[in-house]
Amino acid sequence: MEWKEVFEAGGVDQFGHQTFNGIGQVIGDEIKARTGYDVRTTVLGHIQRGGSPTAVDRILASRMGEAAIEAFLDEQRNVMIGIQNGKIAYVPFAKATMHNKGIDRNSLDLVKILSI
Repeated sequence: MEWKEVFEAGGVDQFGHQTFNGIGQVIGDEIKARTGYDVRTTVLGHIQRGGSPTAVDRILASRMGEAAIEAFLDEQRNVMIGIQNGKIAYVPFAKATMHNKGIDRNSLDLVKILSI
């Protein structure tokens, strides 16, 4: 699919609803075609919760998206992209998952209060 076709109808889903392919899917398909790697795209609207993103949210998402592409181009694998001291950081999954931190009960209570 060419980028010009992005907004054309993508077909019908299993429930009979009209579907549309976005640019993320087009890019994901192209990466898979060129590299053979399995690519999974995410539609932000399907996972976004908590209101409209702020300018800071959008900038952070752009920085981390760029970092993900750079990591891919540099052939970095099995890393998590994060922010440390305001700068992009690549953390190996093994390191990121080795610390088992408990849940702060005070924070959990606050979440319960705020979700009422």
